[in-house]
Amino acid sequence: PSVDFFRSIEGTLRLSPEQLLMVGDDLQNDFGGARSAGWHSLWLDRASSTNAVDCIRTLGDIIPRFA
Repeated sequence: PSVDFFRSIEGTLRLSPEQLLMVGDDLQNDFGGARSAGWHSLWLDRASSTNAVDCIRTLGDIIPRFA
């Protein structure tokens, strides 16, 4: 997606890119798009067997990262 999409969300929320986290299951549009906009992002890949730092298998995997 266009960076304008992410900038619109930033404006609505009145937050800067580094304050935002995108969690999505589309590697290019969700994960890559957010990264291109300067956001933090996690790729939700339920079928993954990787231990990549930016990949999670369930939404519950987010909690330990911020606990």
